[in-house]
Amino acid sequence: IHILSNDEINFLTAWTPPDPIYLKLSEMYPYDEIHVTWVDEGDFDIHKSTFLDGDMIEDSTKTLIEKSDEESTKYNINHMIEYCNIRSVDPDPEFINEVLIDIRKKDPIRLIERIDDDV
Repeated sequence: IHILSNDEINFLTAWTPPDPIYLKLSEMYPYDEIHVTWVDEGDFDIHKSTFLDGDMIEDSTKTLIEKSDEESTKYNINHMIEYCNIRSVDPDPEFINEVLIDIRKKDPIRLIERIDDDV
């Protein structure tokens, strides 16, 4: 556990987020919103949840955009930097570039362009 401030901590868990703990904390402190941000290691999704008065009141997921146009690439770079920051690791440019290359390989528009180039 890394204590970041009086009201913010960072910790790692295996497999899934400990939602029952967040729910219990929100029951114990019913007037305080508990904001949780967590990531999946395998798919690079960024999840954000808010708990209040024993309930989850918000739940959202940000994912990488599987396109390689300029706007999507900028979004994906910022997404990967945020992902690394949440995991408390330095955003390694080589790692981010590998992810972007993988997306470029999967992008159907780029795939058609590559096939056209080969013909």
